[in-house]
Amino acid sequence: MVDDEQAWVIADLEGNEVCLPLGPTGILGREAETEDWRDMGCGLACYPTASIRESVDLAATVADLADDTGKALMVDVRPGAVVLDSGKDQQETEDFANDERFMELARRIQAAARGMGLTAEPAPRLRFLQIAIDAVEVPAVRAFWMAVLGYRHGPYERLLQDIYDPRRLNPVVWFQQVDAKDEARWAQRNRIHFDLYVPRDQVQARIDAATAAGGRVASDAHAPAWWTVADPEGNEVDLRPGRVGR
Repeated sequence: MVDDEQAWVIADLEGNEVCLPLGPTGILGREAETEDWRDMGCGLACYPTASIRESVDLAATVADLADDTGKALMVDVRPGAVVLDSGKDQQETEDFANDERFMELARRIQAAARGMGLTAEPAPRLRFLQIAIDAVEVPAVRAFWMAVLGYRHGPYERLLQDIYDPRRLNPVVWFQQVDAKDEARWAQRNRIHFDLYVPRDQVQARIDAATAAGGRVASDAHAPAWWTVADPEGNEVDLRPGRVGR
């Protein structure tokens, strides 16, 4: 476990790491009108609900407010809660206080939710997960993962290392610049890999896209169950055909 004053880095028994950033407890930390929201790489708020009807009502209200404000927002509707997410890739700045449209939307959503008798829950359902891949040549490695995952490049200057799922269903992937001479860092590589399921008739097209972007087929020993494809620096993904109905 390492504390660098900005994050805790915790490793499992075999050295695989997870980084827990030490972020602020609120978007502004001082504005009561947005205290239901948390800054966790993106703006997040969670409102437990008593029924699916209550969840749907809140989601509809949030959608109307987002349309009115002109600010996109992801809404995860569950029987027991509604989680609201600004999306890291949709934020032009890390300083939410400078994003007036989002701040106005956050204020209006909080007021509406409280008007419905809902109380925000800061934990344990609030979390933001992103996956980091070490890379020496970030552009080359990033191009491979965009092709194989079907992701897009981060749209803003501060997100140049990021790629994201255009459907916003899967985690953001970002690329951590490392030194090729850092032998200790490289000794940890390829202990974790991705499993990517795609429709059976799309597997070859995805392999072709990945290799055209600089990757290679590392193994086809288990084909047609799966193919292992590697990026230019050896990080691997297993491409697996999805099962069809019987």
